[in-house]
Amino acid sequence: MNIGRGDLVKEEVLIEVLQNREIAHAILDVFDPEPLDKEHPFWRMENATVTPHL
Repeated sequence: MNIGRGDLVKEEVLIEVLQNREIAHAILDVFDPEPLDKEHPFWRMENATVTPHL
C-alpha cells in the first residue's frame, strides 16, 4: 500500500512484480506524476487498486 509519496515506488518495477505475481496485490493512492494517466497499466491490472488521492 502506498499512500505517501508518488516517487517512493518505481512504477516499472511494481508493474513487473505484479505481472509476475511476486506480490499478490498493490493498493496505490499516489503517483509521479499525478494524476495517473488514463492509459496507465495500473488501471487494467486486476491485482492493483487505484484510489483517488484526495
